Amino acid sequence: MIKIFTQNLPLQLSLQIQGLYESYLPIFKSYADSNSIHYFEIKNNFDISCFVLILAIFYKTVVIPLKEGGLCFNNFQDKDMISKIQIGKYLFSDNDRGKIQSMYSELQVVLERYHIPEYMLLFSDIKDFARNLNSYLSNNNV
Repeated sequence: MIKIFTQNLPLQLSLQIQGLYESYLPIFKSYADSNSIHYFEIKNNFDISCFVLILAIFYKTVVIPLKEGGLCFNNFQDKDMISKIQIGKYLFSDNDRGKIQSMYSELQVVLERYHIPEYMLLFSDIKDFARNLNSYLSNNNV
């Protein structure tokens, strides 16, 4: 399932996302396997829960940095008439900024359609993520 998110990414970033997922999954699974009411819906919807976990990792490691890069480009372009910014070996142009903004907007439509709040994807603790996801699943009758 993770390949959906990583297949078109640079190898290093793909491996980073896979590594994060593999490090979170045993902990996440232990919450789902517990008898706690805080994780009941995760247990009943484990495949969907894992998909949302992967989405959250992708969102934090790919989407947000790209969005912020686009905003940074806007700031430089407006002030100094800069047409490109080099990030690593890649030249980031206004065309790229437009593609990123379009991608971000499309993703926001999906999140709104399924009532997935951004704060749930921007977790810093896997336990908080699991509890928020359990609450989300409980309230949306997935």
